[in-house]
Amino acid sequence: MRSDPLDHYAYINLGNVRTMQGRIHQARDPYHKAISIESGEPAAHFNLARACAADQRYEEAVQAFRRALDWRSDYGEACAGLANALLALDRREEAMRELRPALGRNPKLGQVRALHDLLLMERQEAR
Repeated sequence: MRSDPLDHYAYINLGNVRTMQGRIHQARDPYHKAISIESGEPAAHFNLARACAADQRYEEAVQAFRRALDWRSDYGEACAGLANALLALDRREEAMRELRPALGRNPKLGQVRALHDLLLMERQEAR
């Protein structure tokens, strides 16, 4: 029996409901299931990354944000989330390197622009 190609959305929604209920660690499994059904769905990777970051599993969040960006390079929220996860790991230079290409593709990404500018200011103040 084949699964319906839209089943992955049901798992994404289940993960989202659990996240909204504050059951972050229980949200990761449905996101993983959604990815196993449709690995090219950026929203599944993005939501998994957010759940990992909320649970302070920053290395896992970095990996999932990167996979979301692999499937959709213009995903501004994923780029900002990646930068925030890297900052939580105290990897500021790497966060800056991740933000630059996103701004090159779309300079109007507010969240990405704000993070980039903040990191630039920190760098200048440190000098």
